[in-house]
Amino acid sequence: MLIKLEEEEECFYLCSCSDWSTIVLAKNHNQAASIAVKFVIDELGQEGTNISAALRVKKIKEELENNDFLLRMDEILSDIGLYKESKALREIFNNDRD
Repeated sequence: MLIKLEEEEECFYLCSCSDWSTIVLAKNHNQAASIAVKFVIDELGQEGTNISAALRVKKIKEELENNDFLLRMDEILSDIGLYKESKALREIFNNDRD
């Protein structure tokens, strides 16, 4: 799991090659590619890692796009078993409407 704080200069990048994809935190496209390939080789082993002639690197931008999903936090908290917190947040949402 990756966390990016607002003040960090690194960005998230989606890196895809052959039959795998990974998301990394890096300063630029080249660094993202290096981190991704090293990570996948470390995880799958050199023999288990397929590569192709090119690696696709896409910077994940923070603006909303047409295919983004916005999910309600109270529902997410409920889904992971934090029912008390979910209910409290739902009450805050409902109070803001009044």
